[in-house]
Amino acid sequence: MVKHFWSRWTRDYLHNLQQRSRWKFKKDAPALLGSLVILKEDNTPPLCWLMGRITALHPGADGLVRVVSMLTRHGTVKRATGRVCVLPIE
Repeated sequence: MVKHFWSRWTRDYLHNLQQRSRWKFKKDAPALLGSLVILKEDNTPPLCWLMGRITALHPGADGLVRVVSMLTRHGTVKRATGRVCVLPIE
């Protein structure tokens, strides 16, 4: 039952967060500095995914943000925006 819950949560809710954050990275990228995010990892269960705060944005050649730097409990890491889910916390 727990495994079913996490698979549904990952497939439905988390996927929805990723789609929205992808559009936010294109439009309002400077507003995302300091946002709380979850780092999605394929080889770990959702309870083990890291949380962090965005500290820097790294735009690509076209000016759109493609990579972000985050401060986590393990230090600063860089991840592609497709692997980052911005949490809707205000």
